[in-house]
Amino acid sequence: MQAKKRSKRLNSVVAIRLSSEQAFQLSERARQAGQTSSEWGRQTILQALDASLDTRLILAETLALRKIVLALQLDLLQGQTANEQRLRSIIENAESTKFAMTESRIHAARSHNAND
Repeated sequence: MQAKKRSKRLNSVVAIRLSSEQAFQLSERARQAGQTSSEWGRQTILQALDASLDTRLILAETLALRKIVLALQLDLLQGQTANEQRLRSIIENAESTKFAMTESRIHAARSHNAND
């Protein structure tokens, strides 16, 4: 009965070729996780589709820093001098938008990859 239930939900197959060593490594990882090779592989592939929390945090900080640098550069090009109030404003704006920028970039990258 369990196999019938599973086959209704999981009806697509992805075939991959592995060397003997790679197959052994996959089996070992699955065993260590208490899963079948199929379960472990499926979970790993699906996780790879989403950016990890670490990746999101690094991207968010990088985008915030980029936004700060570009805002300061634009101020310099316009002849404005940086003061504490302006710097705080730029930093607050970067902090408040960094996660939205991150999700937007990830979404754009996924859309771009889907169109390739």
